[in-house]
Amino acid sequence: MLNDMATNLNCKTKALPISYLGLPLGAIPRKKATWKPVVDKVKSKLAGWKRKMLSFAGRLILTKSVTSALPVYYLSLFKMPEGVASELDKIQAKFLWGGSEQGRKIHMIKWEELSKRVNQGGLGIRQLRVANNCLLIKWWWRFGKENDALWKRVICSKYKMEAGGWIPSLTPSMSHSAVWKGIISVADQCTSLKVFYLNNFHLKVGDGVRIYFWTDIWCHSVCLKDEFPTLFRLSLDKQESLNGMVDKKITAGGWSLVYDWEKLELDRLVTMLLAAPVLCPECPDQPVWVASSSGSLMSSDLYKFVVATAGVSLSITRLIWLKLCGELSPVVGWREVKEAIKEDLESNTIGSDVVNLEVQKRVSGAGMLVCQVLQTSVSDLYAAQVCLSASLLKCLGAFLLVLGLLGDC
Repeated sequence: MLNDMATNLNCKTKALPISYLGLPLGAIPRKKATWKPVVDKVKSKLAGWKRKMLSFAGRLILTKSVTSALPVYYLSLFKMPEGVASELDKIQAKFLWGGSEQGRKIHMIKWEELSKRVNQGGLGIRQLRVANNCLLIKWWWRFGKENDALWKRVICSKYKMEAGGWIPSLTPSMSHSAVWKGIISVADQCTSLKVFYLNNFHLKVGDGVRIYFWTDIWCHSVCLKDEFPTLFRLSLDKQESLNGMVDKKITAGGWSLVYDWEKLELDRLVTMLLAAPVLCPECPDQPVWVASSSGSLMSSDLYKFVVATAGVSLSITRLIWLKLCGELSPVVGWREVKEAIKEDLESNTIGSDVVNLEVQKRVSGAGMLVCQVLQTSVSDLYAAQVCLSASLLKCLGAFLLVLGLLGDC
């Protein structure tokens, strides 16, 4: 029967899951088998023979480029299982530190430290778990932004959500598919990211059709329902849109919120509404991301927020990667800084002894800025001394070389 229909329609028959636009259609994201193409591709890009041909800095660059590009397509739709994330971290760490299938080299620094930003003393390697959560939250933004999109209409119809809603229901349900359940599961697994998103998700008033007068945040970044709870309880138009409330005001000649026993609250509400945004009938209501100057959410904004809370910013790290260490490799200088930080952590001196240092030294004839550090910690001062000593040795060697050449002349 099925083959006959496929013949009549001139198409093929195939069982799920199938590959569609690079993604496995009908696959279960929580199974490791779904992620096997991603893991295999990362392994091939970070192969053992490449490890032998590259220095530590070369392996670092290749690791960053592979992990920041290859899994993005999967991460933007599927919730990555913890086992897959751990396996990808192991592949990266083994490649970076020079290990192989036959033998494992010692990992000098924990992977959590390597994943920190450069200004926090790390190497800036992308944290796949965090990137996955940020890419999935982008669907929350698209849910409010793309009101007429087919995918949103399907989701709202299937899961009984309001068609014009701004934020999807974050309450998990047994009826949710594995893909959608993974998208909304970020709210429970990363509470700080959820709070950051809700605090920076605001509404720009347009025609007022989609914005609810009481429950949406449209007036002075506050929800009128929470600001005036008594008036909300007494209101007969709890689910009225902003446009509908304005029409009632024009028809009745004023706001139909007359409660004599709540005169003070009513006066405060009227005062707030007088300074509220004015309706623009030509423009639809739109969400605005206030944490960005463009007003549009980028996954990188969410990622930067999460990684910024992973550690304190160290001013000396900027100097290390600006190659002010002379012949000393920046990677070696970075390791020295990490060792100094570790020693200070063990002795509980970081954050207690702060040295006010202002050094701006130029080597005569070279014109090289060695270092300039303001209000650095003990660890920063130690690393600055390493950079300064190496730079002075380099300049001294160059000076002796010039004297030798002049002597030969």
